[in-house]
Amino acid sequence: MNALTPITCAPDIVLKGLHKTYGTDPILHGLDLVFKAGELNVILGPSGCGKSTLLRMVAGLEEVSQGQILMAAATLRACRPRNAAAPWCFRTTRSTRT
Repeated sequence: MNALTPITCAPDIVLKGLHKTYGTDPILHGLDLVFKAGELNVILGPSGCGKSTLLRMVAGLEEVSQGQILMAAATLRACRPRNAAAPWCFRTTRSTRT
């Protein structure tokens, strides 16, 4: 098995004091993380703990309630969700058929 080749041109993604609330319901509480360029990261947790919300915020698809998301030392918090700088594609295994 070959090791993954690091992506040297990709920026680190830094989360500083990230909070997310829906109304009065807190979802994420002061999250600090660093995703290094070229590293493989896994986000695990039970249903409803905020995994997808976290990814949507990093992708710029969800507003940040408080804190910063930094990519290449530039904050992404000011970006409107549809104008986000990070290209993402989410895949689901759930059936969309009724």
